Amino acid sequence: LRTLYARLPVHEQNALEIAEWLQTHELISEVLHPSLPTFPGHSIWRRDYTGSCGLFGVILNDIEDQALDAFIGGFELFKLGFSWGGYESLLNPADGHFKRTIGRWSSGGRPGRLVRVHIGLEDIADLKQDFERAFSALRNHLSS
Repeated sequence: LRTLYARLPVHEQNALEIAEWLQTHELISEVLHPSLPTFPGHSIWRRDYTGSCGLFGVILNDIEDQALDAFIGGFELFKLGFSWGGYESLLNPADGHFKRTIGRWSSGGRPGRLVRVHIGLEDIADLKQDFERAFSALRNHLSS
């Protein structure tokens, strides 16, 4: 926590770059990052906040458990885990069918698999390459 203030702008910048890049990927149905205009509640975020962090979600196209396992297993740099501001990149498959929410948002009507992502301080090109490895593993699984 002592270095979070110095690191947060890097987390924010890198996460936004990765989130924007993932929006264009054919295996991703939605990117849930509050600073993206496509995010539900973006206008509230814009009104109330001046920045974001490295944490956001992606919804993969609707896939089976084994395909999700192949995707997660394809990563080398990203580790499994939760983070609220650590220096390393992490991801975590999550239950996208929320039981309680404050507002209307619920992925219950959305097909796909939710993966929470925390972007750390690694080189952005390395993180994109790691995602590409995971997408390749997913494609290989889906074609077999």
